[in-house]
Amino acid sequence: MLQVQLLGTFAVERDGGAVVLPVTPARLLAFLALHPGPHDRDAVAARFWPEATTSAARANLRTAVWALRQALGPDALSASRSRVGLAPDGVRVDLAELRDTAADDPAGAAAGCSGELLPSFGDDWAAEERAEHRRWQVAVLDRAAAAAESAGREEDAARWSRTRCRLTPFEEPAHAALVRRLAAAGDRAGALAAGREFATRLREEFGVAPGPALRAALAELRGPGRSAPATAARRAPLFGRSAELSALTAAWSRARDGRGGVVVLTGEAGIGKTRLTAELADRVSGAGGRVAGGAAVDVGEPAPLGLWAEIALALARQVPAPPPSAGWPPELGRLASDLAVLLGRGPGLPPPVASPELERLRVFDAVLRLVEWAAGGAPVLLIAEDLHGADRASLALCAHVARRVATLPVLLLLTRRDRPARSDADALVADVARRGVPVAELVLDALAPEEIAAVVRSVAPLGQDDVDRVVASAEGSPLLAVERARLLAGGDRGLPLTLRAAVRAAAGPVPRPARDLLELLAVAGRALSPAEVDALAVAGPDDLAAAEDTGLLSAGDDGLRYRHALLAEAARCDLVREPGRRSVQLAVAVEAAAGDARARVAAEVAGHLQRAGRDDLAGPRWRDAARHARELGTLDEAADFWAEAAHCAPEDPDPRLELAEVQAWRGRREDYEHEWEAAIALVPPAGRAAAWCRRGAVMRSVLCHPSAGLAAYTRALELLGPGNAPALRAEALAGLAQLTAAAGDPDLVPGLLRAAGGDATLDIDRHSARLLWLIRTGRYAEVEAQAELGAAALEGAARPDQAYAGLLTAACALAAAGDLAAALRVADHAVALTRDVPVLAVPCLAGRAHLLSRTGRPAEALACARAQLALAERLDSDEVLGLARYDAGLVALATGAWTEAAELLDAALAGQARFSRPASRLARAEALARDGRPGEAAAEIRAAALEPIGPGDQPWALVPRMARAQGLVALAAGDLREARRRLAESVAAWRRLGRPEPGRELMASLVDLGRLPVVGLVDPAWELARVEAELAAVPEEEPCPPSH
Repeated sequence: MLQVQLLGTFAVERDGGAVVLPVTPARLLAFLALHPGPHDRDAVAARFWPEATTSAARANLRTAVWALRQALGPDALSASRSRVGLAPDGVRVDLAELRDTAADDPAGAAAGCSGELLPSFGDDWAAEERAEHRRWQVAVLDRAAAAAESAGREEDAARWSRTRCRLTPFEEPAHAALVRRLAAAGDRAGALAAGREFATRLREEFGVAPGPALRAALAELRGPGRSAPATAARRAPLFGRSAELSALTAAWSRARDGRGGVVVLTGEAGIGKTRLTAELADRVSGAGGRVAGGAAVDVGEPAPLGLWAEIALALARQVPAPPPSAGWPPELGRLASDLAVLLGRGPGLPPPVASPELERLRVFDAVLRLVEWAAGGAPVLLIAEDLHGADRASLALCAHVARRVATLPVLLLLTRRDRPARSDADALVADVARRGVPVAELVLDALAPEEIAAVVRSVAPLGQDDVDRVVASAEGSPLLAVERARLLAGGDRGLPLTLRAAVRAAAGPVPRPARDLLELLAVAGRALSPAEVDALAVAGPDDLAAAEDTGLLSAGDDGLRYRHALLAEAARCDLVREPGRRSVQLAVAVEAAAGDARARVAAEVAGHLQRAGRDDLAGPRWRDAARHARELGTLDEAADFWAEAAHCAPEDPDPRLELAEVQAWRGRREDYEHEWEAAIALVPPAGRAAAWCRRGAVMRSVLCHPSAGLAAYTRALELLGPGNAPALRAEALAGLAQLTAAAGDPDLVPGLLRAAGGDATLDIDRHSARLLWLIRTGRYAEVEAQAELGAAALEGAARPDQAYAGLLTAACALAAAGDLAAALRVADHAVALTRDVPVLAVPCLAGRAHLLSRTGRPAEALACARAQLALAERLDSDEVLGLARYDAGLVALATGAWTEAAELLDAALAGQARFSRPASRLARAEALARDGRPGEAAAEIRAAALEPIGPGDQPWALVPRMARAQGLVALAAGDLREARRRLAESVAAWRRLGRPEPGRELMASLVDLGRLPVVGLVDPAWELARVEAELAAVPEEEPCPPSH
């Protein structure tokens, strides 16, 4: 028997006798004992000898393996040419036994948590293992303490809590828990002593005071703490910007009168953009307008839509609550929970929808509706500062709002630096101008010397020589002029006239707590709210006043910050001596102040922790940030954050699985497969079935790849085997049933659904599978009832997205089967269900419009199509708008609006939305021919012949449809003989075709184009009757030419 001791002191025994090993074999044995099972030799060699060549590393490993066999016996190791590991039998490892104990006896495991793992091993891998073991110990001790606390054993709870604090001597929540548990055990003096000891340690090691968690625990013993007040900002006079201010006020005057627009204010850092913006804001608010602004963060990773969260919160505080019938206020809860509350709604989030892109569109539309609601009561000035540093989602939302302000009393003011150039910001401005929205671009140049002199004199009473000196060095920048004037006015004539010198001089005489605050504000790179300043716990009211008296800071509605980003940058360079420690301190405070809204600041907190080298703490925050981005539908940011999370935990498959799914939602199939391959290689055997099941769901819903989805679910079931993990097995069976109903053998579906069982969490999949199965098997009489049953269940589960999808699927199937009355009933239900969710209402209105056109109600059909198009145009989604134009174009064609149909179909074809492009071109050719434009129509037919064809295009019907279109073109050109010949060809072709099996054709469209055809399938009988009537209407002979 081989016994390996990894905890406390590394020791090895073989059959009761101690074994002494040289350093390298001991390191190898420790690693193999930590990781049972065979290992790739090349991977082990690279881990232990990363600097050596591959051949040298393998040779070193062979030597170490030989030495271990010599010392432990030939049976101790299992080794081949490619693999190496400890033999699976006859080995006992103390760490493995301790961890086996933890599952059933956390207190017993906690008792064994005193020994450190491999304390004498200095290798990087050993340090990583120690950190991981320490996290495991912490979790075990937390469980033991919580269990003891629940059982009323307060002394045991305090004992385990104290042991846990020894492992994490600087973790404040753990020490706060210790204080509370000691107090609960009756040891109030010990609780106070533990709290004071921790506070002293923080001050001695880091120079910081305890944060809110410990202060709250001590407050229960001694009383409440204090909050630092904010002070008002001081505004400097405005010099040298009369022309620019006049342009701004003129733009505001037009907006106030209902002719909104956009102004872009560009200039280098410190040139006066913020000051000019503030001047306009003061004038607008003084005249009764509403002002709401936000700024991008200067340091670190902004939260998705963080700029607009600021703007929306500022706006929501100024408007009355919308009527209860308004459906958009809850949507803003995704942006910030406070928003929904400010607008008279509860703090809960609205029901989700399946697609992140639809989530984003819902948020964008809700923000636009808030702007419109605010503008209904007073003109609005929206300010988005520092666009050069904004996140991509905030830029997209700027564009979304900007495109719609032309008819509103709203002025959107955007500020940005001229360098570095940012192409997406330039594209935003160009796109808005191209759409006809008034856009004014103002560039702030350097101030003239006399204007800089006026700035200097407004700051300090300097002599002419000093004024001239400042003017010469300021280079036309008012910020540099102000700071250099203050430097001279303070008597610091020996210092160079630089911002860094000005910051050093201003901060030099302040007390230590005030300097701490200055350093932390510099690291933050943004305004800190009063709650965040309080959570820092470094400065009392007097210290706060001392920091503000430096003249470096300003306090406003958004909190306390440096007066300018360049001052903060200078402070980061010159004041912050321990940036890592300050970053951790700031991260803790920001997260504590956020409370239940921690997800909104998770990216910022993670960035600070990562810059401090604390990947262990940053990783979980990156995950929170990624989930928050996913909830907002901001997929670019979600992908970035999951990538950071994967970097922080390279051996954990979960971040990579999440990143893979985000890449799928972004439509990046190759990136999805890359991340999936990387993730599945990391998934332990026990988790592989769940991973394959998750892949099946992605292939089924996101990527719409039935064969890959079927293969994934099948693989998951193979890995599970019968009787294992019943919930996961049911999930895989339900997903398999849905895909089989769509693209497999429909006879298998009932059996799969029975095997999946009746778990309520799978209702969505079961209803969908059964509906698709009814369609595939032609049981249309049951389709409406099944759709209504599923919709009722899904409405009760607050999933309108799934409910509407089922109803719309049923409407398409019923239309394809010829039951237009039932299809219209179901479509009406879908429209009613989605009326408060515009992004879901668009396809429902499209389906209803098509059905109205087919049931002889053209005026209603056209009105419905125009309503869905108007909704789609608000959403700023090329895919949604392209589909809406396609649907509206077909409805316009069916109702005789030829010109409108041609324009809409042309606009749809110009985009990349997924619909039948050959059919769309033939429809546009018909519209053009009937509109008297045979030449354009003929060109469209030629283009149709060049389009790629897929199953969803119903290719069997394209030949007779093309012949009909050619006949209509000939008729429009006056060639009656050619018209009769082509229409006769179409009639003959339709007569040869039998009616296709609707279920199969519908599923082909779903798989190929991602949706069912809302207009229904091609019906040969209906098409034949139509072409026969058109052929009969063509005169037999050419008409006589008109006489002259």
